[in-house]
Amino acid sequence: MIWATETNRLNCDFVFKNGVEWLTNEDLGGQYYDEAAPIVEAQILKAGIRLAVWLNALAADRASSGERCDYRYGKMRIQKGL
Repeated sequence: MIWATETNRLNCDFVFKNGVEWLTNEDLGGQYYDEAAPIVEAQILKAGIRLAVWLNALAADRASSGERCDYRYGKMRIQKGL
């Protein structure tokens, strides 16, 4: 589950980088929002690509074959695994 590992890393590196207490007491607008927006957008894009891969596999009756592929969208690389 590469997506879960990646999301956990983003949580540690960005969301909770200053600790949970900071996060609960801070305004999440302004600079925090501006820095988070591209990260959220990239994660949603990756999720859409992963969903498309999964749906294509289902449509082609390959979902149970374990077939995995790498995909690229511009400079973004979606690693093997769903």
